[in-house]
Amino acid sequence: MTTDDIKTAIETGIPGSVAEVDDPMGGGDHLRALVIASGFEGKSLVQQHLMVEEAVKAFRADGSLHALQLKTATPQQAADLGLVRPEAPSNLLRLRRGPAPQQPPSPDA
Repeated sequence: MTTDDIKTAIETGIPGSVAEVDDPMGGGDHLRALVIASGFEGKSLVQQHLMVEEAVKAFRADGSLHALQLKTATPQQAADLGLVRPEAPSNLLRLRRGPAPQQPPSPDA
């Protein structure tokens, strides 16, 4: 199982969704995902997470997925939180709210 397998399972299981999945620990079985879907409209956070869990249940059942940290949002919520930047959709998990972190001055300055 790869992060791409989980991404595909989520996007197939929740039509119209966009998912970004990464492996912050590097072990392959503790993943995190950001899922943005219009299908989350009117659903509680628990219902949204259950939709994602349903999409990845085969990986849970075979033991290849142990932990999945989830962040879910509707497209409007994602835009309001700054989670979506059309010019960089593949960096959804790396986006943070607020201003970009400042780089320390270089020693040459």
